[in-house]
Amino acid sequence: MPDVSAAIATLPDPSPTVIHDAYDIIVTGVGGTGVVTVGAVLSMAAHLDGTATSLLNFSGLAQKFGAVMSFIRLAASPDQLNQTRIASGAADALIGCDAVVSASPTAMATYRQGTRTVINLAEMTTGQIVSSRDLDLQIDDRLAAIALATGSDGINGFNANYVAEAALGDVVYANIMMLGAAWQNGAVPVSIEAIFRAIELNGVKPEMNRLAFDIGRLMIAAPDSVTETLMPTTSAAPIPQDYAQIVNHRAGLLTDYQDAGYADLYRSRLDGFAARCDDEALRCIVARELYRVMAYKDEYEVARLHARAAFGASLDNQFAPGYRTVNHMVVPFLTRQTDARGRPKKTDMRLIKYLFPLLARGKALRGSRFDPFRYQHDRKQERALIDWYLDLMAQYDSSDDPAAWHSLLGAAGDIRGFGPVKMQAIETVRASVTEQLAAIG
Repeated sequence: MPDVSAAIATLPDPSPTVIHDAYDIIVTGVGGTGVVTVGAVLSMAAHLDGTATSLLNFSGLAQKFGAVMSFIRLAASPDQLNQTRIASGAADALIGCDAVVSASPTAMATYRQGTRTVINLAEMTTGQIVSSRDLDLQIDDRLAAIALATGSDGINGFNANYVAEAALGDVVYANIMMLGAAWQNGAVPVSIEAIFRAIELNGVKPEMNRLAFDIGRLMIAAPDSVTETLMPTTSAAPIPQDYAQIVNHRAGLLTDYQDAGYADLYRSRLDGFAARCDDEALRCIVARELYRVMAYKDEYEVARLHARAAFGASLDNQFAPGYRTVNHMVVPFLTRQTDARGRPKKTDMRLIKYLFPLLARGKALRGSRFDPFRYQHDRKQERALIDWYLDLMAQYDSSDDPAAWHSLLGAAGDIRGFGPVKMQAIETVRASVTEQLAAIG
């Protein structure tokens, strides 16, 4: 467990906030991440301090990734809390565990000039992703709107998800981290002793949550102390940007996926296309999408990914010793039951992890007559999709509208998911491409 005691000891306590009438705090976030817990901890801490408090959770929206809000009202006397809802333009503080929800109309209606704000700058998945999976969250625009509504010169915040995972191994601590940041910012008129006691009473990993609270304080008052002592020093590999980088990167992945010969096939098909195409952007699209259709995730690939030492190490870093993993899978040839939507029902496969290393080595059989999985409908469709995309590449005509071919050759990017979801996407995309080809003659 990281030790931040020395850094915490040097932090000044925030200037005390005196509650004259009611003091209103809104906590925003997404369902399934512990937003309601932050409200409960804060409300309990205020109660332990002898402060009158009310808590209103919009938990009816707390489905996974749905918008969630907690209204916490504090007062010297219960008589001053005549309602649980925060009135329009009355919020004294915002603890924004998600920027998108913080900029929603319901939340924005509570802000006023002078509302103290601390916001998690991470771009998190919301319920909107169901209807728009390529959704642009427009975080900068949302933050600007919040700053305008609260009269802030700048937003106090940081990417709490990244800090929580890098420093503590799990993003679940991000919201308590935001509570610590808000307290250090002077936005929470509750004693730290009461907050720590409330965390203990909550009973869920109190030591880790106290540490997350302290790291949140540091990220507001002394962020360098966190990045220098707690964050990993290794940097992620740069994301391939130009055509040559994309090809080299994807060829390496295909070598791991199958073998060097498969990667060479990928390169040769791209070389033939590039010889007829001077459009760099289109070359990049084709390099990405040809890789996508060639590297379909079958039984061998699932086994290979699970059998990697790096995957095991990542689990060890995230969970305490003694953790147990359970794989829920659709078993080829055996699954007969279907769910309410008529799709194959997943089975609890606790022991299959021991077969992953052996199955991963079977990738040499992929697509051959000795491949026991090749006769499945899904695998036939995925192999046919490779031929379909190669044929589409062969139809490219540089004299046609470039935008049309960007759309046509990029359409494979809309084929996602697995099983019935992917099969439906293949059918939809291929039909759409056929219509577009007919339109350009």
